[in-house]
Amino acid sequence: MRRAERAVRKENGRPQIRMAALGLGLLAVGVAAAALWSAAGAARAATPARTGTQFSAYIDDLPIMPGLAEDDEGYAFDLFQGGRLAEARLGGDADASVVRGFYAATLTQMGWKPSPAEPYVYTRGREKLTFLVEPRRARAGARAARGLDAVFVISPDSPGAAAH
Repeated sequence: MRRAERAVRKENGRPQIRMAALGLGLLAVGVAAAALWSAAGAARAATPARTGTQFSAYIDDLPIMPGLAEDDEGYAFDLFQGGRLAEARLGGDADASVVRGFYAATLTQMGWKPSPAEPYVYTRGREKLTFLVEPRRARAGARAARGLDAVFVISPDSPGAAAH
């Protein structure tokens, strides 16, 4: 009788072992899938995607901070000596220190180096970028304006400046 009991126990134990192995296998597949999904998300976050980010129509490598909008008073010229002369004007309801902080971080990530002598002046290659943030001015015939304006100007860096 003991042999019969052992045989029943072995047969009854095999389905439990199979179910446990199947459960562990499914768990391992789930963990691997979650790891791949997380790694793909981290890779997407690490790559500077242009999708979803708006860029200036006048300075094509100037991102527009969320909360600001570009107006139609900008200009852009390619200069015959190389380089460019461009101006972009952004405006919106934002805190000036937030705008300055956003562009200080963003411009350095894009290769612009801050000037040690002049605030809000950056150089990259043979170009100089200057930006100014000021309270929005009321237009003629309009009520008092709210918000701020940010003006970005790119020009050739002065020929006497040290190469960066």
